[in-house]
Amino acid sequence: MLLVVFLHLLFTRSPGVNASWEYATRKSEIVLPPDSPLWFVHIPKTAGTSFSSEMRNLFMRWGGCFVSAEVCLRESGNWQLANRPECMQAQFNHATFLREPRSHVLSQFMQCAYNKWTKEGTNGSFVAETFPGQKQRSNGDLSKEERKKLDLRSLDQWLDRFNATSDTYVQDLLFGRHSYNCYHPGDMQTRFLSERGYDCKYTSSPIMSKQKFERAKSSVKRIAFLGLKEEYEASMCMVHFQVTGFLPPYCDCLSEKSPPERPFIRHGVPKYHLEDLSEDTLQKIDYLIQQDRKLYGFGKKEFWKRIDAIERVTTVRFTRCESAGA
Repeated sequence: MLLVVFLHLLFTRSPGVNASWEYATRKSEIVLPPDSPLWFVHIPKTAGTSFSSEMRNLFMRWGGCFVSAEVCLRESGNWQLANRPECMQAQFNHATFLREPRSHVLSQFMQCAYNKWTKEGTNGSFVAETFPGQKQRSNGDLSKEERKKLDLRSLDQWLDRFNATSDTYVQDLLFGRHSYNCYHPGDMQTRFLSERGYDCKYTSSPIMSKQKFERAKSSVKRIAFLGLKEEYEASMCMVHFQVTGFLPPYCDCLSEKSPPERPFIRHGVPKYHLEDLSEDTLQKIDYLIQQDRKLYGFGKKEFWKRIDAIERVTTVRFTRCESAGA
């Protein structure tokens, strides 16, 4: 058994270049190479805009290249680096964030309903006028309670649209004709980590095959940095260590220093909670995220393996501080 472990340690590539974290015992096995750009696969509505803002500041201070794009992992390549000649010759590592799938779908709907796309358009592309509740939502005289009822009713209509199963409708979804010029919520996180394409946030194959799910799992396992929206603070401590080689003092559970104020970006979207949704609405969401729920469960386990590895290597506890006596 000891021989097996020894051979694993000897021949396994470091976690920073896409290998297992379970046997990491040295800092050099976790910290990313200083000349390696970090490519952030930005899955929409997973705290990616906030993360990108912080990472650009970190890389500006620390040096190196950080690139963020809302394209599928299998499509990421040097096209995004065309105006970054200092990044072109280096091999980049990938990063991404995952999010609890139910809240992820709710957030997608709210973004489509309230973001500036609905008023100004993004790159000339407006959310379709047929988006549920769009015209009524522009009524400035709606009370807070009336607006909430409208949004919850519209959410059901939006979900029904993607849960339709007719052959014609499935073909329309495949080519993005009925996603209202906005997000396609069906297993988005699995899609981003398994498919090719520059617009996979809008369009999708309506069938998530077992092969695609396994491909997404493999991506989660191999990706250089994996964060969780629900563990944002711990995720930032982790990536800071991977990029710089040290943990900021505020990460230590025993430190009296407070974390910096995070630039969490809400895009002007009202805040709703899953507790506001009916059981029927939750079932409609669950139908659309069958693969994402499994992927998120797998991703959480992988995330905590990485946290454990960094805490083991640094001998610093920066998560689950209650049990650390902080």
